[in-house]
Amino acid sequence: MERSQPGRMPAIFIGHGSPMNALDENPYTAVWRQLGAKLPRPRAILAISAHWTTRGTSVTAMPSPPTIHDFGGFPQALFDIRYPAPGDPALAARVQALLAPLPVRLDQDWGLDHGVWSVLLKVYPEADVPVLQLSLDLTQPASYHYELGARLAPLRDEGVLLFATGNVVHNLRRMNFDAAAPAPIWARDFNHKVRASVLGKNVKFYKVVNGLRSNPIGPELAVSLGEWHTLTVECEGTQIRIWYDDKLAMPSLGDNSFSEGQLGFRTMADAVCYFTDASVDYTPIIPAAQTMVDSIVEKEPRILGLRIYTLQTNGIANVIASKDATEIGMAGTDAELKAISDGAVSFGREKGEVLVTLPLHDRNGDYIAAVRVRLKSFFGETQDTAITRARMIVKQMQSQVGSEKDLF
Repeated sequence: MERSQPGRMPAIFIGHGSPMNALDENPYTAVWRQLGAKLPRPRAILAISAHWTTRGTSVTAMPSPPTIHDFGGFPQALFDIRYPAPGDPALAARVQALLAPLPVRLDQDWGLDHGVWSVLLKVYPEADVPVLQLSLDLTQPASYHYELGARLAPLRDEGVLLFATGNVVHNLRRMNFDAAAPAPIWARDFNHKVRASVLGKNVKFYKVVNGLRSNPIGPELAVSLGEWHTLTVECEGTQIRIWYDDKLAMPSLGDNSFSEGQLGFRTMADAVCYFTDASVDYTPIIPAAQTMVDSIVEKEPRILGLRIYTLQTNGIANVIASKDATEIGMAGTDAELKAISDGAVSFGREKGEVLVTLPLHDRNGDYIAAVRVRLKSFFGETQDTAITRARMIVKQMQSQVGSEKDLF
């Protein structure tokens, strides 16, 4: 919705969605009802719908426009709806005059299609505001329609609401008709691009986490045409800074959403763009558990292998730290699961080696992890001796762990 001056009617675009919104009550129709209550009452409405396309430009000029059910495959209740708003032949003549010398046909056949009445049924349910429709000439480019809008702008000072409907994203073949399903990322992506382009002169920042996009944030900018501009994005740790023409464009942003991801460059600008001076200085975050393992292994040369396991949400114990980095992420065995669930101690022996799995607990004594120690054995070493040696290693870890979060 374009902001209006005091005493001036606004210009509105509404994505009308399914015709079933006329029968349903949902979050979208609730907003439409609120809109009708908040807007100043118009003298008349000039509607532009994506569903009335013509060769040349027409405007409805009948005193009582019919309700058009220009769809199929819907319940009979939808076809039974009538929106008996009056027309306004005098306003149609005024539209014709404003668009002169462009020829505008005063139409007596069309009426109000579902792109208009399915929304107005919620905005002005009494149907007591006169409504006209202006057609879209498919033979003309976007610049032509923009010019028409500029010529019709004086109507806003005459109490006329300029009311456009359609959908920014419209692909029924790929639509998920489950109302609770999130919109696909390609649809949200295009919608955000259109919104940013309509607003114009801005820098917008947004993020995508697990396929869900945040609302774009960012300032308006004085973007001059016909000259080069620079946009610089710096990501350092969790801090993101954006400069426009070497000036900070918005306050530093802090974000902890990502531990991994992708880096890319993309532009939707109607201009020539170059991506230059890109550099990546990446320092991986080392979990505390891995730091403990590295420190202990460095001091204990008889340790052949050392792993720490934690229980995942799928019920499997996985390696989160190891002397051998290639083992991280590996699934554990029943020995590790029993150590975490019951505090069980497991022992095994191989040629020249002993293997011991022990539990690791938090400050409250609750088991939070399993530690698997593989040691060089010596002649005559018993099971008790091997477990005692392994306990000494786990004791070093235990002194640094008060809770599970201390492992990460």
